[in-house]
Amino acid sequence: MDNNDAKRLSRRNFLKGIPAGIAGVVALNALGGSVFRRSATRYPKFPEGSIFTPANDRTDA
Repeated sequence: MDNNDAKRLSRRNFLKGIPAGIAGVVALNALGGSVFRRSATRYPKFPEGSIFTPANDRTDA
């Protein structure tokens, strides 16, 4: 067997690896999604009187 044949990815090997790839993506999505979801729900704390604090008595013009 030639070295090029051993390193080449065949269609059959690619198709056999698809289920493992899908399982890896699902696992990363399950683990990574919860990490990003937790950090997205936290609101930053700003000092009182900062221009970034939301207005309590907001009126629309």
